[in-house]
Amino acid sequence: MANIKTALTSRLASAGDGDETITVGFMPKYIDFHAVDDLDPTRFSRGTASMEDIIYCVCIRDDGTPGPSMDLINSIHIETYNPSGPGDGWTAIISGVDSTGFTISWTKLNAGKDVTVHMTAMG
Repeated sequence: MANIKTALTSRLASAGDGDETITVGFMPKYIDFHAVDDLDPTRFSRGTASMEDIIYCVCIRDDGTPGPSMDLINSIHIETYNPSGPGDGWTAIISGVDSTGFTISWTKLNAGKDVTVHMTAMG
């Protein structure tokens, strides 16, 4: 992999569902994500995405339950724990890649949360 670039993005609780384009200057083959809850940095999400033949993602998230949880669909999954159902937060997938970067598709969980996402793209 000749190309490596880091990027940083934020998603505010006040935002809605939607797509975000990240430009890195090349078509990434692998992306590593580290998302952190801005108000509680002990809540985090580590995820990856690989674009070999299909886009697939896995992340380990801290949703307040004992120990980490696996999420085999989303590259980013960060939420507060709620025993009655989904908490506040975000999930996100990589919905596309092109010759200059990739697109993150965000889905808000309830009231959302302010999160910062550190990314490393390789290609």
